[in-house]
This record gives sequence, structure tokens and C-alpha cells, in this order.
Amino acid sequence: MSRYLHYPLWVHTPSLALVIGYVGYWLTHIDQLPNRLPIRFGLHGQPVAYGSPWCVFGITVTLALIFIGLSVVMEELWARQERRKHFNFLVLLDELVVGIMIGIQIGCLISRPACLFPWRYMLGFAGGAVAVGAWLEHIRPVSTAASASLIEPAVALRQTVAERLARGERIGYWDIQNPRYISVISLAIPTALWIEAGFQLAVNIWPAVPLFALGAFFLLFYGGQRTMVTPGKIRVRYGFLGITVARIDTNAVRDVAVLHFSPLRDFGGYGIRRNRRMTAYYLCGDHGVVITTNTGRKILIGSNTPDRLAAVIAGIVGVPAPAEIDEQTEE
Repeated sequence: MSRYLHYPLWVHTPSLALVIGYVGYWLTHIDQLPNRLPIRFGLHGQPVAYGSPWCVFGITVTLALIFIGLSVVMEELWARQERRKHFNFLVLLDELVVGIMIGIQIGCLISRPACLFPWRYMLGFAGGAVAVGAWLEHIRPVSTAASASLIEPAVALRQTVAERLARGERIGYWDIQNPRYISVISLAIPTALWIEAGFQLAVNIWPAVPLFALGAFFLLFYGGQRTMVTPGKIRVRYGFLGITVARIDTNAVRDVAVLHFSPLRDFGGYGIRRNRRMTAYYLCGDHGVVITTNTGRKILIGSNTPDRLAAVIAGIVGVPAPAEIDEQTEE
């Protein structure tokens, strides 16, 4: 993996400038701070709850930096999947959220003591930051790398599978996607929830019940995604219990191909996803096997070795050796 950032950090200048400006305004007006600041407003914009100004300042800056950091991670992931320039609306997340938070706080500081909800400041700060962020995203250069083809001599593997099937041999092929973050999520979150549920049991059993149930739900994902291919079925299963989330009859398969796609741009994330072209099942990576059925339905199955998975399916189904296609060139 490359050690440098593909996504330029200067795209986040508007949100960073808002945070620096907010801190500067706060420090230069520290002797004029009120004893309390509104933290909640009613339906008509009137304050209904107040808090310490220093607490409000700390929470605002902390949340702003968290959103900026989250945006940096999301944009870098986007850039590493990008093969030609597309406008990335995710880049405006931190400008929007940070602009709203800081606009509200600056508005409350300026318009006190009769502080109604500062719509003008919120819309001005957020709108200005989003506009500048959109312009910076528009002029952002693209740093792409050519994608190496994954289609090896899969023709030989396909032929081997077809020959074994013709001899009446039993065939079963497993493909596993189990990235490290799945293990962390499926173990760390249940552990934290069950510890909290244990504390709740000392007070009341009912708050502990949903915590135990939610922890058990996350634990189900331990083991990641497994795809099983047999002469009759293609099954996609999740977790250590092997919960089936997709089942495809092999006699209904019309075509098989290896697809190069962008998880964020094409599907908006990871897991079980759907766009206007197909339903997708994947937990990591940017390659998978796209299966087209006789009815025209398309199913994408993520794989760390998509050439092998596609070759096995092609050999069982009896379709030609899989080709490699690119989702972005299919538009």
C-alpha cells in the first residue's frame, strides 16, 4: 500500500479554517464570555437549555475535528478506488457539519443576551464552507494507478472443473472474505455491550436485555463472508453460523465476469448493497464476480481471488471463460 495520501489535504481547508477561526474568536473574546450558552432550542427558536461556555467550546471543537478526520479517511478511501475523476460529494460532509456547529456557536456569542436560534449565521457559515469545498473538489487533481488484470490463465482452471464434473466427481469450492475490521467489530462491540449489560443487571434487568441482544447480533458477523459453489447452487453466507443471504441456481446463470468496481462510488459502502444495476455482497476490496442470470438479474460477489471464483463458476455452469470488465467503463 502506498505511504502517501492520494487525496490532497487542502480540499479540507474550509472546515479547518472554520475551526481555527472559531478558536481564535473564542480566545480573543475570552474576557467577554457569558456565564452560560444555549445548548438546546425550542420550536420557535428560543433557548430551552443552557450549559457552560467552556463545555460547549470543548464539545464543538472535538466534534469538528472528529468529523474532519472522518472525512479525511473517507476521501482517501475514495481516491484509492478512483480510476477517473468523479465529483465526490462525501468531501462536503465536514464542511456542512462543521459549518453548522460553528455557525450556531458564533451566532449565539454575537447575538447574546437575547439569543434566538441563529439561522443566518448557521446558513452563512455552512453554505459558504460547502460552496468553497465544492470548488476545491472541482479543481482537485486525480491520482490514479493502473489496475493490474486479475484474469490469469483461468481458462485452465475452468477446464479442469468442467472435466471433473463430466466424470461425475463431487465438486465444492469455498471463497472467503474476512477482513480484520469484521473481527474487531464482531468481537469488540459485543464485549463492550455485554459489559455494560452486566452493570445494568445490578440495577434493572430490562435495560440489560436489549444490550445482550444487540451484542449477540454483532457477534453473528464473526467469520465474515463465505461463498460456496456446488454444481447445483451458489450460496453467499455470513458469520460463523453461515446465515445464507443469497442463493443462486447454477442452471439459471447466463454469464460470469470479473468486475473492477469502486465500493464507495458505485455502492456507497460495504456489506449487502444495491445500485440500479445489481445487488452486491462484499466486505472488502474492489474486485468481485458478477453473475448474470437468464432473467437479466446481476449479482456481484466480492472475492479476494475473483479470477479463481469466476473460473470455478464458469466451469460448473458451462459458460465461456470469464472476462474482466470495469464498472466505470460500463456507464
